[in-house]
Amino acid sequence: MYSIDLLSKLTGFSKRTIRYYIEIGLLEPPVGACRGSYYTEQHLSKLQAIKLWTNNGVPVTQIKLLMEDNKNNHPIKHETNMTCKFERYKLDDNIEINFRNNVLDEKDLLEISNFIKKLIESKLSNSRINF
Repeated sequence: MYSIDLLSKLTGFSKRTIRYYIEIGLLEPPVGACRGSYYTEQHLSKLQAIKLWTNNGVPVTQIKLLMEDNKNNHPIKHETNMTCKFERYKLDDNIEINFRNNVLDEKDLLEISNFIKKLIESKLSNSRINF
């Protein structure tokens, strides 16, 4: 049996995050009610799996689908194509964009950068951009 404090320490998730996962149905509520409630080994195991996936960039919505598949006795798979790592591209000191790996090439980034710079210049001069 685990308290939410101990579960938080063991998984590295904040108590607020654990409660959020329960709220969205990613994790089952604790056993019992109010001050007598507790978490089980199953809660700990699920949170450890969630931690692994989130550390690999898998979004919570995807993790929820994986967990639902597991409820239907489908084996949980962690394939590399499920990860959603992001790359960062800095436009200037105040603006950067984040995008999934291997989605944009240098040409795309240059076009996006030029568009955003035009947009900013337009805002500063209170004129409209011609598309």
